Amino acid sequence: MVIKRGIWNKSIFLLVFSLVFLFLFSGLGSAIITNAPPLSQRTVTFEPGLEKEWDFLVGGAENIRVTVEGPLEEYITLTDPDPDGGPRAVNVKLELPYEELEPGMYKNRIRVAPAPTQGNNVGAVAAIGILIQVKCLYPGEYIEYEFRASDTNVGEDSEMVFRVKSWGKDNITVLYGEVDVFNPDEDKIKTLKTPITNLISDEDKTLNVNFSTDGLTPGIYTAKSTVIYDGKNKTGINDSFRIGSPNIFINNWTHELYTDAINKFDIKIESDWGNDIEDVYGIITLKTENGDIQSKTPNIDLDKFQKKTLEGYINTNGLELGEYDVNLNVFYLNTNTEKDVKVSVVKGEIPEGQKYKGVTITLSVTSLLLIILILIVIGNISYFAYKIMKARKKK
Repeated sequence: MVIKRGIWNKSIFLLVFSLVFLFLFSGLGSAIITNAPPLSQRTVTFEPGLEKEWDFLVGGAENIRVTVEGPLEEYITLTDPDPDGGPRAVNVKLELPYEELEPGMYKNRIRVAPAPTQGNNVGAVAAIGILIQVKCLYPGEYIEYEFRASDTNVGEDSEMVFRVKSWGKDNITVLYGEVDVFNPDEDKIKTLKTPITNLISDEDKTLNVNFSTDGLTPGIYTAKSTVIYDGKNKTGINDSFRIGSPNIFINNWTHELYTDAINKFDIKIESDWGNDIEDVYGIITLKTENGDIQSKTPNIDLDKFQKKTLEGYINTNGLELGEYDVNLNVFYLNTNTEKDVKVSVVKGEIPEGQKYKGVTITLSVTSLLLIILILIVIGNISYFAYKIMKARKKK
């Protein structure tokens, strides 16, 4: 098979142009650590003279700079066989002092970034880092804790969860959590208590207790938590939780429509249900002397307790200025929520956000560049294949 030099050169030119285009718009490579263990394996509890080592693989760029920073960087040694070189293995060694440190968490970072080279300015490229943490315990018994109360539905349980962390050097013999529950009127209605357990120094433990909502009405409730450990109390973390029902609220709607135009009509809704609700839609009915003007919104799905907006369109051509009765009807779960409201038809320029725009497709600059690139590559392949087939036929 013989391909004319002109055809070959033109095809090569187009292919190179495509590759250059791709290079220019594909962005710079990012230096990364490829084998970082989980944070739990990069967190140590302080012991005088403790030593710990990690081996990391760095890659993602031709020239990579690795650095160490943090409050304990003087105790961290970086062994790098090829500073600012290419992909490689580096060693990080932590050697803690024999003197006690102040209690707390010391966060140190191993950072990797593309190294600057001649003619290559990488100042705008962010460094990637991983943590090396050192946890220094308090004398005696000391705890920190988190608390949350889960949203739920009428007739179901709300789960109250404590996550207690020991930051003390001494073990705790007796540990439990208490929760005072308050109704929407701020009256205390229940006190709950988790099972009693213990807590070893530097240990984490989760405590659970369930709150029954039987006989309660939907609304926002408050849970106030206390952790009791060896006769001491720690308080201060409260959480609100919602008891829901299978309802959707209509919170707001469009209050003004502009005459002689197609107006977007919003219905702002809120789910009061702790589960997802699918296929929610609304019917907007504007009542006039000459009959009703009606619009159906597209169907949407709601996540639990989510707020969203239903969007319909009302054509006000021929309507006189003034106030009109509008019925809003939202359908879901084989039921509906209905509200009668007043809406004014006014004169003036319709706001941009309320105009009917039909179906539009919006493309970003990046999307346009990618489309152009794909078309160029497809064109090159098609052109090259066509010329090869044509050359074969001539042969």
